[in-house]
Amino acid sequence: GTRLPTNLTTTAMAGDWEIYVMSLPKDLTEIYYNSTTMVTRMGLASSDYANAGEELVDVYFTSNPSLERLSITSDTAGNISGDVTGTTTINPGNQTATLNIEGVGPLLFYPNTNANVMTTSFSEPDAHIIVLAIRSPSSAAVSDLEGVWRWQTLEFPARLRESYYNSVTDSSRTSVDSDDFAQTNEQLVDVYFSTTPETNNGLVTIDASGNVVGSDPGVVSVGGTTFTFTPGAPDPAIQLQINTTKDVMVGSEITVDVLAITT
Repeated sequence: GTRLPTNLTTTAMAGDWEIYVMSLPKDLTEIYYNSTTMVTRMGLASSDYANAGEELVDVYFTSNPSLERLSITSDTAGNISGDVTGTTTINPGNQTATLNIEGVGPLLFYPNTNANVMTTSFSEPDAHIIVLAIRSPSSAAVSDLEGVWRWQTLEFPARLRESYYNSVTDSSRTSVDSDDFAQTNEQLVDVYFSTTPETNNGLVTIDASGNVVGSDPGVVSVGGTTFTFTPGAPDPAIQLQINTTKDVMVGSEITVDVLAITT
């Protein structure tokens, strides 16, 4: 949750923003094939099952999981430029901001007291979307992070994998993702996530030189207003963006198998 501002204006929101958009599928879609009638059928919402004569040949997300980072600039009049364009309208009655994004439409955001963090969430027919935006400071130094930080991470699989068994050749294969389906003489025998969905949290202390100790030891460096946290091997480095009051950081990890957002 965020504490509401008391007098939200487009001037207060002016600056450079980093926006993290995480889209998660609502369900699974299943494909069944009847070898007698040679008819393919789609089962929606994963609540279906194979009927007489049918085989399950494919399973996939109703929408592709995704995590996108966008950079925008908002001026004092509320005009938005950058990776997306549009305008901002302030709703003084409830201290919210509507971002009218070209090609997307209006999105209602909930800013915090300092108008440097804002969030929203909404649903589409096949997906749930979470959006977190953070307004960047004009400058940043490693010493800005000195202190104790608590973090949380949401990790979601980027894809499904499928295993097939061929009863004629007595062989098996695993697909790279769920775009594949069972071939001649094959049976779909397993479907699994590319990584385990999970949430994590930790507590670290960062000194003025960027040394990190605690649940996730490592070192922090900075380039411009973007920090890079480099943990111990084999974990990959992660980029972090801080807000203007330098008390909230957000980062993301995007690989072929993993989508993760950290704050």
